[in-house]
Amino acid sequence: MVRIFFLFLLSFGSAFADSGFTFETLPVQNGGRLKPYDTFARESLMLLHGSAKYKKEDAEGESDKPRQAANVIATIILVPQMWEDAPFIRVDHLGLKSAMDLPKDRKYFKPSELTRNPRLGVLLGELNTKRAAKEKLNPFDQAAQRLESQLVLFHELQNGGLRVAPNTDKNSTTWLSLAELTDVQKEAYFNALKTYTTTFTGNGEQATRIAESNEAAEIFALKAQENNPEQYPPVQQLSIEAHYNSLAPFQWAWIFYATAVVLMFLSSLFQNRWFYVVSWASVVVAFAMHTYGFALRVYITHRPPVSNMYETVVWVAWGVVVFTTIFSIVKKKRYILLAGAMVATIAMIVADRAPLILDGSLQPLEPVLRSNLWLIIHVMTISLSYAAFFLALGISNVALFHVVRGYSPDSSLIKDYVDTCYKTLQVGVVLLAAGTILGGVWADYSWGRFWGWDPKETWALIALLGYLALLHGRLAGLVKNFGMLAGSIIAFNLVMMAWYGVNFVLGAGLHSYGFGAGGIEYVAAFVGLEFLYVFFAFVINLLRA
Repeated sequence: MVRIFFLFLLSFGSAFADSGFTFETLPVQNGGRLKPYDTFARESLMLLHGSAKYKKEDAEGESDKPRQAANVIATIILVPQMWEDAPFIRVDHLGLKSAMDLPKDRKYFKPSELTRNPRLGVLLGELNTKRAAKEKLNPFDQAAQRLESQLVLFHELQNGGLRVAPNTDKNSTTWLSLAELTDVQKEAYFNALKTYTTTFTGNGEQATRIAESNEAAEIFALKAQENNPEQYPPVQQLSIEAHYNSLAPFQWAWIFYATAVVLMFLSSLFQNRWFYVVSWASVVVAFAMHTYGFALRVYITHRPPVSNMYETVVWVAWGVVVFTTIFSIVKKKRYILLAGAMVATIAMIVADRAPLILDGSLQPLEPVLRSNLWLIIHVMTISLSYAAFFLALGISNVALFHVVRGYSPDSSLIKDYVDTCYKTLQVGVVLLAAGTILGGVWADYSWGRFWGWDPKETWALIALLGYLALLHGRLAGLVKNFGMLAGSIIAFNLVMMAWYGVNFVLGAGLHSYGFGAGGIEYVAAFVGLEFLYVFFAFVINLLRA
């Protein structure tokens, strides 16, 4: 039933009407799954260059027109020697640059100068020793590991390592690389590749060049299918993923969420009802794009989209908007929409604009996660609790802004904010408690024990206890209005630790499938600013009293 619903959502797109392959939709086996060439190119350039587009800079720092990933990767495969001395591989870690005696003021380096660096072999040898001993990798080691992945990928592209056709051995699921193709297939692929690169030039009629490219791609697809037709994916499946890439639905979502925030401010400033109405329309459009993006990811991966940090951030933002809509309808207060749109915008911008920290690529599930039932009932429940806490954070920030402006914490306005915050936290606590218990059941199913004080489990419990203490303090009359707002903001740091800190700072425990690196300076800045904001509001309120 769910699959039918997603297919219905996708049915209106004319992008899926074409029956033939294009070069961008030709399947590539990479990263444990089959994906269109367009996805492979974007992911590859993101790893190599840190961006899905490439800008070539001259000696004076001026940039040419950005080149699409599909174009760049195609030329690397076609004329790899042209890229050997092109400074396009990104290295950011200052310690790694220092260890390799690379200029610290440069971001991009030539593959040739990296592979010939005398320190590279020593660094990778030390990295392999640590990995063999299963030691925790520090940021320096992670940077070295990324560089290794970059150079390995470039070497594979240079030497025909791209896997583009099913194996002739019916029992093998490993596809053949370009170097392993028959002469006929190899000729057909490189003809398709050359024809495709002409679509980026200014020579000849564009429509003619595209038609020739599509024809060449279709010819290769037919020859590749001859190896094992059952393993070759249908063009519609690949076209949908290419459509997802080109549409960038989550980018459009945060743009419309941000537009709603601006319109809400204008509505308050000019007391104009129409700004408020249009802001709601903007949220509806954003939420539709948000949901459509989820539908596409679920259709492509055949699983709930909550298997890594990127996906949970996007899911939490979606949950924030759901809770925002419910509380706005129930309480009929404009500030709820403002708070919800603000935090949804922040979450979606972080997910969309920090690709080096949050990997948005579509990856197969880790073995421990290969149970859609448990993935839905545990991970999605826990993440929805984060959404409720995130909305409470936004409401509390808006409320403290009014306190700074001069409203007393005992005023009717602030009391209404506190009441909404309290009810939102109640929803979050119920979801977090349920998710934590269900996580224990899943742990017993996967690892043979209900509870083991794993860092992820421990911090989820700490977050739950922290919010329970806040709610019980309010119920007992120990926590007043200002304390409730401040407590909601401070307690969210427990969520940040359970959500981000365990995976990206501690990097320890059985939940290793969620580990990542980077972004700690931004998270620390966010936490620091929130504490300063609460302290400033506290001082202002104290002086006024």
